[in-house]
Amino acid sequence: MAQKETSDGIVKSPSKIVEKYFDMVYRLARRVAGQDKADDAVQNVFVRYMKHYTEFTDEEHIKAWLIRVTYNCCNSELKNSWTEKTTGIPEDEERNRAFVVDMPFDAKEEENELTNAVNRLPSKYRTVIHLYYYEEYSTKEIADITKQKETTVRSLLARGRRRLENIMKEGR
Repeated sequence: MAQKETSDGIVKSPSKIVEKYFDMVYRLARRVAGQDKADDAVQNVFVRYMKHYTEFTDEEHIKAWLIRVTYNCCNSELKNSWTEKTTGIPEDEERNRAFVVDMPFDAKEEENELTNAVNRLPSKYRTVIHLYYYEEYSTKEIADITKQKETTVRSLLARGRRRLENIMKEGR
């Protein structure tokens, strides 16, 4: 697909946007929906993006849209009864080794003690902490994304920090 540029130089190429924001969307999906459902949620996010990519005005609009849609897709995955009722293919280590997929996700982040502690938090705390600290959104912006009151977001951040502190203390 040919690249289209707006007058302000924003590239409207779906492949470039997917490449640029894949890690952000994947990390958020893992925090909100967990490892098992993150792949499906990310796929749904970028399928939706491909349908709407010509509608965006600038890159900040794209980023905010991707975060909102990631959050929504994750919540849909968590509510999806089909995934709860189905079982996966039984584990076969030999087969798994043959089909290892190298994700563009930074594996070093997985080893990070703080990241592991954040991942142990309940979803409602993981989400606001991720958006606040990793994506650097304000509490007002997080409230808009999650469709919660700003005071609720601040409360979730405070409680999440306390829980995170306790998890970190337990690990020492």
